[in-house]
This record gives sequence, C-alpha cells and structure tokens, in this order.
Amino acid sequence: MRSNKNELTPKKKSLTIRIDTNHTGPHGMPLVYGSTPDRVGSIKGSVHFSSNYDCKGRDIQIIYEAWVETHCTEYTKKQTHHYKEVFGHKTFDFPLVHKKQNGSTIVAGNYVKEFEIPLIHPDIDTARKSFESTSSTCHSLASINSRSPYSTPTSSTRTSPASSTTSLPLVSTVNGGAIVLPSSNYTPNTKIRYTIRAVLQRPFPSLSNFEASQEIWVVNSPTPQQSPAPSIHIPVSAPSSPVSEKPITLPASAPQLQSESSPVLPANLDVDVVSKDARPEINSGSMIAKPTSLYGNKQASGSVNS
Repeated sequence: MRSNKNELTPKKKSLTIRIDTNHTGPHGMPLVYGSTPDRVGSIKGSVHFSSNYDCKGRDIQIIYEAWVETHCTEYTKKQTHHYKEVFGHKTFDFPLVHKKQNGSTIVAGNYVKEFEIPLIHPDIDTARKSFESTSSTCHSLASINSRSPYSTPTSSTRTSPASSTTSLPLVSTVNGGAIVLPSSNYTPNTKIRYTIRAVLQRPFPSLSNFEASQEIWVVNSPTPQQSPAPSIHIPVSAPSSPVSEKPITLPASAPQLQSESSPVLPANLDVDVVSKDARPEINSGSMIAKPTSLYGNKQASGSVNS
C-alpha cells in the first residue's frame, strides 16, 4: 500500500486572474487606460481555475473594488493622499461542473471565465446625474400641470438623452451589467487602483475559501496609440512656378509618338559619326535634336524613303 501511495499524483489546484492589457503601471501592476469623454473604457480579463482532482467547493465569485490615489502639492511639497472608495461590487458567477447536486464537489478539469467591467469618465457621470435631475424635475412639473384643470399645453423643455450627450445612450447599455461610476471630482490623470478578487467558496465551514486577487491601475486618459500623430509634408521638389497636384495620365498613343520622333534607320545606311565638337544644335524649347546632320548628308550611300 505504501508503494501505491508514493505513485499517486500530488493534488494540485490553481486559481489565477489575467488582465487583457499590454501596459504596466506602478509596482509592476497591469495598467488599463479607462474612459474618455468620447469613449467608454472597460477592464477585460479572465479567471482560470484548474484542478487535477475532484475538490470541494461551489461556484467561484468574481468581485471587484477600487482604491483611489490622488497627488497634490502644498507649499511646494508633494503629498499623496490615499483613501478607499468602493464604487460597487459586481459578482460574476463562475459555472463549475459539480459531481453532486448541491455543488459540494467540483469535477477535475480546467475552467475559464471571461469578465468585463465597463468604466465611465467623470465628465459623463456628471452629465448623467444632471440629466437625471432635470428629467425628474420636468416629470414632476408635468404631473402638476396635468392635475390642474386650468393648465394649458405648453412646449416641454425636457432634453432627450441623445441631445444632452452622445455617450449617454451608449453608457447606459454597455454589456447590460453594472457600471463603475467614479466621483465627479476626479481629474483625468487620477490613478485608480482596482482590485479584482476571485473566491472559490467552500461548502463546509472547516475548509477555508480558495482566493486569488489582482490589482490594476486605471488612468482616465486615451492610450498613447490613440493620440493623433503630427502629419509631416515633405515636398519632392520646389518648382518656381505652381504645379498642379493632379496626376498626369499619358494617352494610349504616347508610345507610338515616341517611336515616330526617333526614326529607325535602314541597315544599309552609312552615317558619319558626329564628333563631340560638331554635335547637332539642341533647341532649348522643344529639347529635340535637329536631324539635319543625319538626313542632310549627301555622302550617305543609302537613301531614305520619305
């Protein structure tokens, strides 16, 4: 029996959290660029659980919370203020395959659960709150006017969500899940540290929960790749006269005209070699050599048919 116990594979289970980002923040933590006034950001990641044996446990709960860190300068001395503000808890159910109906034993295997936490820029949050207050006020006034028998129909000054801001409809329907709402006093460069926790809950009080956590830095600013690169125009040449930028298209008869401008001489035609000093004159206007030295030579033994 002892030999059989030594040959047994050791029991192993692991629970890890992975964040989908290519940026690294302070202390080597993942860095995520959050939302901007015209774009809704999110934290994307996945939870991986693996076990090589049937272990005790229920479904895994994925919970997040946030820490806020602000920097300020007082009397030329930099100070860092740390305080915790919980934006909200979102619980994601991690479905596991159970061996029993009450979910007390998890079947060995590899499990993956992807999650996404949408974020909202502080400016959008402020606009949303002001829109909600305006909507509630207009609704109360409309109810009062409808109750009064002497009320006259008037034009409503209520603004629609699309007219107030274009991002509000998109924000309210992002993935249909809970939305993290930062406070309105955060600056765009404020760093927010989120903590994603994955907890494997045990069904028995004697067994401690199996937990994993991952901290993330979030900056409410666009990513470096999204910043528009300056366009540099390098002219190919600097002509003295303005040149049209339209592309030049050559006609289909261009090769034929070029062949006619440089005629082919017969094989039996003897042509005197023109020296360098006695080369033909070149017209600066047309840039075409005068053929008088070729065809006007009476000593040529051949004849050219016109």
